[in-house]
Amino acid sequence: MGYVLGIDLGSSYFKVLIVDKMGVSSGLGRVAVPAGRKGNNISELPVDAFWSALREAVIEACTAAEIEVSDICAVSYASQANSFLLLDSGYTPLTPIILWPDTRSSEEVPFLQELRQSGEYLQKTGMNFHGPGFCINKIKWIQKHEPVVWSKTRHVMTISDYLTFMLTGEAMGDSGTASLLGIYNLKESKWWKEALSQLAIPEEYLSRLYRPGTVKGRTASSAYKYLGLKKGIPFALGGLDHHVAAIGAGAGVLAEVSESTGTVLACYQSNVPYLPDSTSCLGPAIQKGQYYRLRFNGNGAKGIEWYRDNFAQGYTLEELSELAAQAAPGCDGLTALSEAFRADDLSRFIPRDKTSSHGHYIRAIMESTAVSLLDILPRTLSELGGGRILATGGGARSPLWLDIKAGVTGRKLLTTESPEPAAYGAAMLAAVAAGWFASVTDAAAEWVRIKKIYSASQELMRQYSDWVKYYRKAII
Repeated sequence: MGYVLGIDLGSSYFKVLIVDKMGVSSGLGRVAVPAGRKGNNISELPVDAFWSALREAVIEACTAAEIEVSDICAVSYASQANSFLLLDSGYTPLTPIILWPDTRSSEEVPFLQELRQSGEYLQKTGMNFHGPGFCINKIKWIQKHEPVVWSKTRHVMTISDYLTFMLTGEAMGDSGTASLLGIYNLKESKWWKEALSQLAIPEEYLSRLYRPGTVKGRTASSAYKYLGLKKGIPFALGGLDHHVAAIGAGAGVLAEVSESTGTVLACYQSNVPYLPDSTSCLGPAIQKGQYYRLRFNGNGAKGIEWYRDNFAQGYTLEELSELAAQAAPGCDGLTALSEAFRADDLSRFIPRDKTSSHGHYIRAIMESTAVSLLDILPRTLSELGGGRILATGGGARSPLWLDIKAGVTGRKLLTTESPEPAAYGAAMLAAVAAGWFASVTDAAAEWVRIKKIYSASQELMRQYSDWVKYYRKAII
């Protein structure tokens, strides 16, 4: 029996999933990203540590599946965005992998600021987001503060570009990951020449781009050196993690919309026209001429871990969730402001009450996130594709959180049997590359199965409808 490998280059963990021809997840490898820090604003991943962690995850997955790495017959990935490194003319790294949370440059590139104000940035890139986490801000910082490094630079690669190059020997990448860099002309499916010229980034420094899911290469001998993979197996270009996770959860087959509650909160909507707006970003779907829409909110799952690490260190996340289930909807008036973790104390909870328990605080965070999800969902039932929402990300492991989201949004939330949707979606792309399916839609129809549907009672939805009105007044 053959097996495919799906790699999730996540922000907190690298996850590797082994899947067989029946769509059964046979083995999972999960390794924390060993990011190094220098002060509060630097977040880097040494190249050697990148390969060591990824290889450990592959070995762990194969061990769990009771197979050899040589049994894998195709591979693909899901990738975080705006994490990159610089390489010289011989493809030797000049920098560690500079991760997206790195905020060494807090200054917005003036050129992009002008384009954003004019509306051209939005129309070209399909998004209106920008900030210190963006790759191009950090490249400008390097040009200014580390000119010797930049003078030696001949290649700029995202983390997934680098994975692709080292496994296949081809300097190529996917347009989905590139679309969040702010220098990709999504409307015309090519690098944005004017932006590159103004930013002093030669186009030849960048990888050739293809649509997510494109099979353009096979593994080279270096794939064995780094991950133990055989030479010559098909390699499918992946895509942005939110996009690939939606595919892995059955977006476009089971529902048109998915939500992901991870480090950040994200809402994915498939099959949308090219109509940019200032509240979201568009990305390239696998099918030519089609797009997906993403909306983000910083009020994700980070708040739960922040509370545990700072105020409930003797508890596991599961124990805290059990306590939260004992608190009534609305937490007896305790309200968590959006991104409560941005404070050093509990000042972003109102009203402060000494009688509030750990359960109250955890549930308050969950309810706050549910309101944030409501804010980024498509506004109409037709846009929601019937009103069902696929739940992905770490938050989908919490039945209580899913119940709360169902109550606040008034929609049914679906979970699937996919243990890690982003890695599973990557495995689907690999399965198409292996020739098992004609398209990723066929793979999803065959593989993805609903695990549970969460729907709230009319009474709970009524309670939460009243509570949301109270919440919105409380946070003003």
